[in-house]
Amino acid sequence: MLGEFMLEDVRLMQINSHVMSAIGRNTAGPWDVVVNVYINYEKKYVFVEMRSVEEASNAMALDGIIFEGAPCKVRRPSDYNPSLTTTLGPSQPNPNLNM
Repeated sequence: MLGEFMLEDVRLMQINSHVMSAIGRNTAGPWDVVVNVYINYEKKYVFVEMRSVEEASNAMALDGIIFEGAPCKVRRPSDYNPSLTTTLGPSQPNPNLNM
């Protein structure tokens, strides 16, 4: 069972990194954009940790995309404080994304 979860985590990391590269916002270099993925199957949500604030902000533009036949909601964590991240990068998606 654990092996199945690990494969899903890795698959989600690869998909997110691929999508970010495809929309032209793999900003910190050619490596994977996603640092970590946590899946809660019971509550049906996923936490995806990006490697930079800018890339996380760009990922917000993916809200509403269809993934494997289901619409995805992309949200910030409940404890997100934009004033604490202003020096680290933009808090809004880049308007020039290749959506």
